[in-house]
Amino acid sequence: MGEDHNALKSSLPSWFFDINEDDESIINSSQSVLDELEINPSHIIEVVKWNLFCPFFGIIKRFSCNSAILNRIMLEDYSSHPIKLVSSYKRTALFEYDDNDDVNEKVDENDTETSSNTDFWGPLFITTIFSSLLWLGNQRNVPYVYVIWCLSAILCHVTCRSFLDGSTIGFHLSILGYSLVPQIPLCFIILALRPSLTTSTIIQFFCVVYSMCAALMSYNMIIRPLIEPRSRNKLLLLLPVVFLFELYIITLVPMRRWQINHGNPITIM
Repeated sequence: MGEDHNALKSSLPSWFFDINEDDESIINSSQSVLDELEINPSHIIEVVKWNLFCPFFGIIKRFSCNSAILNRIMLEDYSSHPIKLVSSYKRTALFEYDDNDDVNEKVDENDTETSSNTDFWGPLFITTIFSSLLWLGNQRNVPYVYVIWCLSAILCHVTCRSFLDGSTIGFHLSILGYSLVPQIPLCFIILALRPSLTTSTIIQFFCVVYSMCAALMSYNMIIRPLIEPRSRNKLLLLLPVVFLFELYIITLVPMRRWQINHGNPITIM
């Protein structure tokens, strides 16, 4: 055995047995798998909470009187979005205005972001949960969830490129993926309770409206400070894309009782 080892060692070049210092640092690294994959569970939970509750408080605040408690909740917990994006306009706006410009149009240096805070694993996890619900209902259109998600993100990216230079496909994947959070519990209700067609239609309509509010509020809160004031009306271009995305996604959920697992009880195994 030793002779074979020596023969193998002599037949290979000397650099084959050299260990690079960078490789040693990787081997001795104490980072966890989550750190290696850049997965931040606390950030994912924060974005999920934002998409669940912020549209609710935003709708209540718009259609009700200004409550001190509601205003305090919106300012303390949902005044900023957990997802961040970088735009060159926000970086250079401090140096491009004239002395006669309005002070309100100036960008505060403390508000500028130095790096984006978007992630891929969080929205992928949310999309996978939604697809798992369809799989439990014995639906064959589960892969279409990922196809619609990716195509919608690409379309939103192409739409935003005309007025947002910092737009990336990963950013839109994050926004659209997390907007499916409100649909998960309501779709679970449809699959578990199997309500009538009318009730299912009402629930699906509420899913589309609430998810649209979550995505559009996210876009408005993140993108609006990053673009020039004269281009902020172009955010309305995202409205039809987001609406079609949420509508196509919710149409994959079965509405009739016989469509859910062919009328049989749902079983995991």
